[in-house]
Amino acid sequence: MKKTLLIASAALLLLSSCGDKKASLEETAKKNIAIYLNQHLNDSTSYQPASFGTLDSLTDSFYDDPNYKKIDDQISDISSEKISDMEKNYNAYSKKEAAGFYDKKKAALEAEQDIIAKNYKEKFIGYRMEHKYRAKNGFGALMQNETVFVLDSLGNVVKALK
Repeated sequence: MKKTLLIASAALLLLSSCGDKKASLEETAKKNIAIYLNQHLNDSTSYQPASFGTLDSLTDSFYDDPNYKKIDDQISDISSEKISDMEKNYNAYSKKEAAGFYDKKKAALEAEQDIIAKNYKEKFIGYRMEHKYRAKNGFGALMQNETVFVLDSLGNVVKALK
């Protein structure tokens, strides 16, 4: 009984510390967003925070994979190849087109991309947080703004997206 109570207490403590860590990171992110805005707004004294979204994890994508990008370039090259073939020898181009040469080549490359996408393991790259606020613009008018902030693993602002 005591052993079960001890294990349950340890698990509860571990879970609550994870929640505290996320809450602490969220507060750090909010503070760093305010600092960023203070440094980048036209009139930082007019800054009025309205709301902060949740701190969401960001992961990379298979679109960032160098092999996927390389195949994407090869797919684009097929269109150039078609035009080049048309200009050089229209009869040869017509035969290739009728045989489905270009479409088959494109389909094979897209199949390779599908395999990369299917097997890709996402990696954590940071966080994102939306923030709504009011601040004066360059003309002195108080404007409503909504900005998405990209943050690193420590909650530091990496980029602001309007």
